Amino acid sequence: MLGYAQARRALRAEAMTRLENLARERRARLEDWFEERLGDLRHLASLLELELARADPDGRALQSLLALELRRQPSYRRFAVVDPDGEVLALAGRVLDERCRRPFGPAVAPALERGEAVLGPFERLPGCEPVMRLAAPLRRDGEIIAAVLAVMHPAETIHPILADTTGLGRTGETYLVGPDTTMLTPSRHMNHPPALTHTMPTPGVLACLAGESGGGVYASYMGPEVLGAWEWMPRQRWALMAEIGTREAFAPLRAMARDGVILGAAALLLALLLSVLLSRRLAGPVRELAAASRRVAAGDLSPPDLPAGPGEIGDLSERFGEMVAALDQSRRELERSGRELARAEKLAEVGRLAAGLVHEMRNPLAALEMNLSSLARSGALTDIEREQLGIAREQGARLERMLSELLAYSRPVTLRCEPLAAAALAARVSDLSRAELDQRRVRLELDPPRAPFSLTADAEILARALVNLVHNAAQASPPGAAVRLALRRAGDVALVKVVDEGAGMPAATRARLFEPFFTTREEGTGLGLSNARKYVEAHGGRIEIESEPGRGTTVRVILPADAARAARPAVDRPAEARAGAGGPPSEEDANA
Repeated sequence: MLGYAQARRALRAEAMTRLENLARERRARLEDWFEERLGDLRHLASLLELELARADPDGRALQSLLALELRRQPSYRRFAVVDPDGEVLALAGRVLDERCRRPFGPAVAPALERGEAVLGPFERLPGCEPVMRLAAPLRRDGEIIAAVLAVMHPAETIHPILADTTGLGRTGETYLVGPDTTMLTPSRHMNHPPALTHTMPTPGVLACLAGESGGGVYASYMGPEVLGAWEWMPRQRWALMAEIGTREAFAPLRAMARDGVILGAAALLLALLLSVLLSRRLAGPVRELAAASRRVAAGDLSPPDLPAGPGEIGDLSERFGEMVAALDQSRRELERSGRELARAEKLAEVGRLAAGLVHEMRNPLAALEMNLSSLARSGALTDIEREQLGIAREQGARLERMLSELLAYSRPVTLRCEPLAAAALAARVSDLSRAELDQRRVRLELDPPRAPFSLTADAEILARALVNLVHNAAQASPPGAAVRLALRRAGDVALVKVVDEGAGMPAATRARLFEPFFTTREEGTGLGLSNARKYVEAHGGRIEIESEPGRGTTVRVILPADAARAARPAVDRPAEARAGAGGPPSEEDANA
């Protein structure tokens, strides 16, 4: 029964899809056909307006234009030009039966009122064929002075579109129903009343006339149950119906029900045999999976040795192995995070201690500097004493720089982000670096972006980070060399590169570059790169370094274009994170 119900649902879904597609296709064909007819009528109206624009329009000329259009469009029965009072100014075609005459004024009234071409309803007068009227306004100097009326027979125009039974089988059909549930087009069945003579208040028609497209199973006008799909045509307020008898739609189910009994018995026997075979085949691998799960529960996250191969057991074993690997990776990440957190807390304590020491050491250092300055102004010093005094003042200045960098390292970063042009940032870094570069006889080469761009950042803090990088590059470069500063935009990130021509660094040195107080220069403090990374990471960015002995060093600073959104909140600890974390920018900009 379950299979039968599923098959019935599948057949219904397939038939419904076919009917819905068919209804949409017929609706599209009808609407295209109506647009073409309205286009023809507008074209005829434009020709008639040219004739009416003459000072003394000739009724015979209007008559000739209508007759010519009637010969060109054989699907029309007659054309007429009617003024707002209902008087016929010109007429082409004739009415064979006096019973089919009716005043033309009401037929053109909608076009005159709306000022555009309109489609009229289906009409059937006693003793006459059904007709449909189209009308379009005629203007002279922007004022509507008349209308052109076209009369056609749906039997030669619309009915052939709906009479196409392709995909409808033996009992299927498509037809139109008006807003009052009157059937507008004929049925393909001989026992059905003629069009425009009866109403069709079936559930499908009523649902469509409510303004919705859809489908379902319901009783037809003739009584038998049908599967129907309907399309709402709002401009005409018509329901386009596509129906097929459920007996024909579900005919394959009867054969399926007959064969189902035979297949059911065979399937039952086969299922019993397969269950025995599968139980023997699955028992061993399932036991192995259970044992592996117990080992994982006990904390053993080593790769399990599980049965492999095609089928569900093989897939389950593979997924289980992936789960164990993911658990092992998560445990490793958790352990690493714990170590990093402990390290960060330790460095935070060091930072707070350093801040206190800096404040305590600056007072005696200031006194020392004042006394050394006073001695320098004395004229009673020997040359050796002056040399010793210069060394003392130089070391005092070095100690002052070290304390300033240590204080900057211990303070949290608070950003004041605002739009910053890349060119302005480069110029600021160049100005702030000029003294150091001149002292070391190194020139700075600016490589501006190919197209100007801006980023949102704290100009002072970001410039301070880049100046530290430029100073490091200058200190690593020989006299006469160049340091290149390049800025690029790569999607949602900004890329800054600082390239020097120095001696490069081995891997062991690169691994420790961002450690506080690590330096390879005698006069260095070991805090420049640590502060630079702190400032960059406060903007939500990262620093990557490439260097090999004898090939110089390239430093990449990768920043979000909107650092205000990506910036990390200020924290009262040193910024500690792994250098170069995250994915690189695009290859084109990485090679800038």
